[in-house]
Amino acid sequence: MSTLDGVAYHYTSMSSAWKILENKTLRLTDYRFLNDSKEFNYAKDLLRNSLNQYDFAAQEIRYRDETKCTDEDIIKLKQAILNLKNRAVDGVYGPSVESGFKGTEYYVFSMSCVKDSLSQWRAYGNGEVCLRFDLKALEKAIKDHRPNLFEVCYKAPNDTEPVFEGVMKDRIDHWINHYNEYGFVDSDIIENGWESLQEPILGSSHTGVIRPLQFKQNGFEEEKEVRLVILDHPSFPEDAKRINDTERYFTPKLEISLKNADTLREVITGITFGPGIDRERASFSLAALESRLGLSYSPEFSTIPFRT
Repeated sequence: MSTLDGVAYHYTSMSSAWKILENKTLRLTDYRFLNDSKEFNYAKDLLRNSLNQYDFAAQEIRYRDETKCTDEDIIKLKQAILNLKNRAVDGVYGPSVESGFKGTEYYVFSMSCVKDSLSQWRAYGNGEVCLRFDLKALEKAIKDHRPNLFEVCYKAPNDTEPVFEGVMKDRIDHWINHYNEYGFVDSDIIENGWESLQEPILGSSHTGVIRPLQFKQNGFEEEKEVRLVILDHPSFPEDAKRINDTERYFTPKLEISLKNADTLREVITGITFGPGIDRERASFSLAALESRLGLSYSPEFSTIPFRT
């Protein structure tokens, strides 16, 4: 679950907004079909940068200072650290996205922290409409699906990530404590110590952290994206898994129900029409929405000037 408070905004087309409101559902997109197909690799690059800049030599000194290691054991532990550094990236993430997530299907619904953003109007839905979401109400409405809701972290290509550095330190601390308690170096640590980093680095649905989907390149920072991520699991009925054939690819989607009109109204608290939308017609359309679906919204309009 998330610690996010307040609201977020989903910029979309009029037809997509209508489907959300009429069907009382959200459609999440398979993470492999996000707009930036390479973004999964940003976390991988951050891990590699963090490993390359991490002071492993200082950790070797700690072994001598904080344990009673023999010279032979020091050599073994240094080898374990070397394996950690050399194999963590490929070992944890694997040679491909699929092996990194072990074939897990994650679905994403994107929103923005920014209200009435020109860049968002331009990028999504032809600048037609924006739905305002109450994030706490959204989490409550779909809590049975174990949602992960978080703000995206934007990083420059050469950045490091303190979370990864902390994971490395925690793992080495564990090895030191293990040696001090048992007095020997576990051979499994030397060969496979990096495997224990998989969940701390990747995260999991159990920890509420899906780390590879938390990072984007800082060129996208203006988006201020908020992501809802849900892991596919057997409890979803087959008809919840759909294919959207209106896009460039046959895109896998996961359809999540908001249950009923009352819940929908608690979750989606406002509708804003984009720049260039005729205000009179937009107001008429909301009246039609209320008549057809029983959903009452006061019309809100973008304040961004529109060039005709």
